[in-house]
Amino acid sequence: MYCTKNITDDLYWIGGNDRRLALFENIFPVPNGVSYNSYVLLDEKTVLFDTVDKAVSEQFFENLVHALGERTLDYVIINHMEPDHCAMLKEVIMRYPDVQIVCNAKTADIIKQFFKIETDAVIVKENDTLCTGKHTYFKQLNAELLGLSVDSNSSHLAWMYDIYCKTGIKISFPIVADRNGEIARKYGMISSDISNTETVRNVFII
Repeated sequence: MYCTKNITDDLYWIGGNDRRLALFENIFPVPNGVSYNSYVLLDEKTVLFDTVDKAVSEQFFENLVHALGERTLDYVIINHMEPDHCAMLKEVIMRYPDVQIVCNAKTADIIKQFFKIETDAVIVKENDTLCTGKHTYFKQLNAELLGLSVDSNSSHLAWMYDIYCKTGIKISFPIVADRNGEIARKYGMISSDISNTETVRNVFII
């Protein structure tokens, strides 16, 4: 049974809720579960913004089919490559083989590594726009990625090496070892009601 929500007259939420998940990142309690967010824009061209985690894949595709109606899918815009945001990308491509992926160059490389698929993605550079009909937007800022954790440099190197051994993916961005948590505290990354030392995952644009 589909479950979608109108955000505007042509934008629909088509994600899903996972009430069964007890811990986020296997650390942080989520008594009400988590929400995986994905959206569809119905303009002259149809646009899917991200997908969802595999846990709610059946709900996601029911929602996507309902939102599209008799229309096909023209674009899927990838904002985030973690599994809870893009796990269903390969199946989306299989169901809609003419869909065009819109992403930056780094994301295109990661898609090939994660999903072992070749696709002619629309590579977005800084200040590029995409016209879907009455909407012309989607600027891409090529910001540099920087990681931060309270773990040591040796832990970071071991983590990067483990990823390379298992996936062949080389982590190319720098990771700061915030051993005393000073930076994490300044940015509100430590939730004191859960832990005084473990950081909550955050994303910042500086």
